[in-house]
Amino acid sequence: MLTVKEIRAIEPGKAASDGGPRGSGALWFKRTRAGALVALFRYSVNRKVTDMALGPFDESGKAGLSLAQARARAGELQRMIQAGIPDPRAWLEAQARQEAEEQARQKTEAEAAEVAAKRAAEDRDRYSLAALLRAYTDYLDRQGKAQSARDARSLFKVNILDPAPALAALPAKEVTKAALATRIREVRESGRERSAGKTRAYLFAAYNVALRAEGDTEAPAAMIPFEITSNPVAGIKAIPVRPCSRVLSREELRAFIGKLGTGLADQALKLALFSGGQRGEQLLRAKVSDFDPETGILRLLDGKGRRQLPREHRLPLGPVAADLCKALVVRAKDERPEEADPPIFATSKTVLSLDTLSRRVSDLAAEMGGPSFLFRDLRRTAETEMATIGFSVDLRAQLLSHGLGGVQAVHYDKHSYLPEKAAALLKWERHLESKGTAKVVNITARRRKA
Repeated sequence: MLTVKEIRAIEPGKAASDGGPRGSGALWFKRTRAGALVALFRYSVNRKVTDMALGPFDESGKAGLSLAQARARAGELQRMIQAGIPDPRAWLEAQARQEAEEQARQKTEAEAAEVAAKRAAEDRDRYSLAALLRAYTDYLDRQGKAQSARDARSLFKVNILDPAPALAALPAKEVTKAALATRIREVRESGRERSAGKTRAYLFAAYNVALRAEGDTEAPAAMIPFEITSNPVAGIKAIPVRPCSRVLSREELRAFIGKLGTGLADQALKLALFSGGQRGEQLLRAKVSDFDPETGILRLLDGKGRRQLPREHRLPLGPVAADLCKALVVRAKDERPEEADPPIFATSKTVLSLDTLSRRVSDLAAEMGGPSFLFRDLRRTAETEMATIGFSVDLRAQLLSHGLGGVQAVHYDKHSYLPEKAAALLKWERHLESKGTAKVVNITARRRKA
């Protein structure tokens, strides 16, 4: 066996063996022509001598292999040959390739798993219960049911999204009947039974739209990826929604109309009443082109219920409502001169909202004192008053555009009822005027003076 001194004495281009078991290879040290000392393992494969570099030699073991380290490495290779591996270098290279391939495979699988986990997390957010409820309210908006969309958003936020964020974050298809029933029960037990009933109804409708989305071309395609296969709300017992019954007396109606001023919200309330108690959301959607000043006919679009297309609701206004409408049209054009067909209740930046009307009614009711009432109570009051002055059920249905979705009305009765509605609205205005409520202010002239 070589000593360190003998290894240092090896001349350039020469090599010396450290010896070893016969037939198992041996450790050699070689000095290159450039003067560097290297350790190598020399063995024979199929009678062909093969050198396997082990590394540079450094007797301290800091910048290369020490003599002891080189011998230990050579010993490992000799034992491999003795164990039946004839070509240690080829075997080690194959092992290194396999290890590299295994590491690459594990890395690929880890990256794929990370991508899948990220996609699953994104899908959980994209197709969560909260996302389903947003998609449903957006669908209501596109159907022209803005008020229903606002009601649903408010109920979902107050009763589902804010108090139960963990439930809202679940994939919609994984939400259970028990989880939703628990949430609705908590709302009901808090004393908000009407809110609980409406929340349950909107949840049922949202899931139903998603359930039929794949096979119903009317339903939004955006709801197909939610993969809803059953409606968890179907098993939750419906909560009867008690109908409101507040009706203003004639004296209250007279006082209410008497309090209406020249503001845009007040004029909208006045037009809603004088046109026969129309729905606020439909009235606020009307545009300048929907009113014909020659005939006094105001056209509204009724998208209430399950209609695929809004029903055209034409109102031959009486002189009070027609004059009011003419003034509103002039005001709208003044507000938005750049638009060819602005909304009748447009402001310079937006459109009068139903919430504004509702708040205005509540404020006026508080000023009047006595029992409170809401905007929707005005429509009920109008129909009740019409009944008292002899308007039939069918005539009231034509004036208020409700109960007209049956087979007969949709497919067979194509009469416009314009003469009957014109006579009725004229009588209705006279009825309101007889109570001292028909004073109409020229809001265009008032604005111009201001």
